[in-house]
Amino acid sequence: MAGAPGREQRLVKRNIAPNTDPTQKLWVIETRSTATTTTTASPWRAGYCFTELEWLPEDFAIINYRTSHDPQSWFTHKLVLAKALLDEKQEMPIGSLVLVGGEITRRVHGQPKETVASCRTEKERVEALKTWFGIELNPDEQRGILGTAAELREPMAEP
Repeated sequence: MAGAPGREQRLVKRNIAPNTDPTQKLWVIETRSTATTTTTASPWRAGYCFTELEWLPEDFAIINYRTSHDPQSWFTHKLVLAKALLDEKQEMPIGSLVLVGGEITRRVHGQPKETVASCRTEKERVEALKTWFGIELNPDEQRGILGTAAELREPMAEP
């Protein structure tokens, strides 16, 4: 089935590597690139998996807390933001804009992604958020990342 522009996705029910019971199956959403320069299709990559069990609000609360507070979660070390880019009528997605750490990349119409901004400081990232994502942070919000593992710090000068 079609996914984001330049991406194809499928839903399969299968075992995943960490499972100790090989008969246990989960639903896995897999994606692959359709933009290829060779005749060989890109490999399928697992993105998310889920079961058919009911989740309660408490379940969501603990997993959200873990991803935002656990030092082993990469979300506590990098700022991550994604935005769908829409066509001229603002109806259909044509690409994406993604910020990971201090780098912003854009992919449109399935073309290879391009780096549109590389931020070295929080000041540069705040400006990039405004320019590329339309997000304006107030002073309190700007100070909120200071001192965290996700803060961008200028490289130290050579002695």
